[in-house]
Amino acid sequence: MKTDNFFVKRISCILMSAILVISMTACGASADTPAEPASEAQSETEATEEETSEAEDVDMLFSDSDVKTETDDAGDVEKETTTSADSDVEAVPYLEFDYKTVLDDKEKKGDKVIYEGSFSWPVLSDASALTYPELAKALEDDSEEAYEGYAGSRKESVEEAEERYGEEPEFFDNGNYSYHTVAWLRRADDKVTSFVTYFSTFLGGAHGLEGQFGYTYDTKTGKRLGLKDVIKDTSTLNDILEKEILANYDAEIFGDLKGSLDLYDPDITEYTVTDSLDGDSYPYQWCLLPVGIEFYFEPYSLAYYAAGAQDVILTYEDYPDLFTEEYKTDGDQGFVYEFLGDLEPFDLTGDGKRDSLWVEALDTDEYDYANGLCVTLNDKKEEVKDISFYNSGGSTRSAYYIRTADGKQYIYTEVMIDGMEDGLFVFEINKDKPKFVDSTDMHLADIVKYDDDFIWYRMTGADPDSMELFRQVDIFVTCNAMAHCHVGIKGMPEVDEAYRPVGIGDDRALISKIELTCDIVDEDGKVISEKEKIKAGESFLITATDAESYVDARMSDDRIARIYVTGYGYDWKIDGVQDRDCFEVLYLAG
Repeated sequence: MKTDNFFVKRISCILMSAILVISMTACGASADTPAEPASEAQSETEATEEETSEAEDVDMLFSDSDVKTETDDAGDVEKETTTSADSDVEAVPYLEFDYKTVLDDKEKKGDKVIYEGSFSWPVLSDASALTYPELAKALEDDSEEAYEGYAGSRKESVEEAEERYGEEPEFFDNGNYSYHTVAWLRRADDKVTSFVTYFSTFLGGAHGLEGQFGYTYDTKTGKRLGLKDVIKDTSTLNDILEKEILANYDAEIFGDLKGSLDLYDPDITEYTVTDSLDGDSYPYQWCLLPVGIEFYFEPYSLAYYAAGAQDVILTYEDYPDLFTEEYKTDGDQGFVYEFLGDLEPFDLTGDGKRDSLWVEALDTDEYDYANGLCVTLNDKKEEVKDISFYNSGGSTRSAYYIRTADGKQYIYTEVMIDGMEDGLFVFEINKDKPKFVDSTDMHLADIVKYDDDFIWYRMTGADPDSMELFRQVDIFVTCNAMAHCHVGIKGMPEVDEAYRPVGIGDDRALISKIELTCDIVDEDGKVISEKEKIKAGESFLITATDAESYVDARMSDDRIARIYVTGYGYDWKIDGVQDRDCFEVLYLAG
């Protein structure tokens, strides 16, 4: 066991990460939209609820919780509450994910924020849970244990921050204690579901601590996989890792690289406090990707702190005999790889070397509004200017690297623009440089439902041929509407089905003022009866729309009427009649 100062630092940091992060080595994930913390965290921060940050005000722009009720009189403004998504769902053959999330979790003393935190964990959507019940249970169980770990760490961090505030309140003039997490889905197919959680924490020392943990499950059985489930012979693993690390990082940053790697034990799958105190061996942190396996080494694991973290991808193509066949893919299908700011583990230019790609906001002002986007591939930049958007948390942007099955490469990144316009920006990696393609008002994630303890978030998934995207729709009712999409030939998302409105409850059913002529469709949207006359006074609860020419709505007799429309924005007509003259009330934001 090493006894030099370098390793002593490593032990202390691993101990800290174990205490902070793991009941089960669980770190959650965060999304970009502020929300109230859950459970214990919620009760502990009630005193600060009335001091809502500007970030919350802007980020919640995507919620449809505030709507304008338009009437024949003067368009009175009312407040509505988003209701839970309909639980009467059908199983789906692909995997859809939600997030159990705590965001914008703060603790204050006087006018100073002494602690900030966030937590999130991916779980299956209701529909996917019907298809993969064992996986759904495993993710739910692990999310509960991970949240308990977060709540415990939060309590300890707040207590330490309060003690420091009592001794040194001026410390919090320029910072605070924190514990933030981000989760990124890495693979989701009928064999494997995997994600990585990234955590960063600061407890008032010389610097913070950060790291990543991988989670890989058998999709059908829900079993959390160990390294020996996916690698045939782990005895040669360290030699391969050492070779790849030295090929991609400066050898001078490492001490005894071989000795550091020898401390990792493939038979250990979870940290415990005892393991950290012993310091004899540690689990590898890894997860399966569609193209291979990725390993993560936090600062101090292999090199000194300033050298940062190291990661290595071993591909099925380069190491075909390393992997067990059960969880391999053919290695050439498309995938989605979410990242924050910088992307470094891939060869993006085809020259056999890892490249560096960076996504950032340009010219952020004192109010956290940026004036443009920039994607840099190695030393080549592509900028999109003259777009104003809210950019909380620094210049780096959360983004998605997308590789399609035919080898095309794109970067998707979202911005929060007033009015929901041009929210998703698409860049193509064209040979050795990035190129801006276009923007769209579609988005990759949004609040989809509430329950007692958490706000759940939809995430895009890991398959460029089956992504969940949403857009705001303003036909009769303002709502966020989801649709399955795929990455089109030119890189832009293309919708594969009708949009499904989210959060429209019975309180937003439309009541007709006049007789309407509608087609009747089945649950799949197929027309089964044409041009039926629907009497005045009927209720219509919107279930689907193409956002251009029709709205499907369930009536009081449970049939679904297809109402054909013409128009744009807030100006829609049915058979030439203005929508406000067709219904008693419209629920439109504005």
